[in-house]
Amino acid sequence: NVYLREPVPPSNEKMSYLWDIPIIMTSQNNLTFNKLNTSFWLTKNDHHITVKGNVDKNKFIIVNPEEI
Repeated sequence: NVYLREPVPPSNEKMSYLWDIPIIMTSQNNLTFNKLNTSFWLTKNDHHITVKGNVDKNKFIIVNPEEI
């Protein structure tokens, strides 16, 4: 599930600009919000990414918690 703070306005235009996006992650096992460092970058050239690590499939992760 994805939850956004504000609804995305409808648009019929195709946007031609792209950004590099810093990805910050924290997990249920390590809920620290005072030490938020960039885990990796999603670059404008990436079509997909694979995140490697020990994430229990029964636990949650939070991506970019400052955006929630």
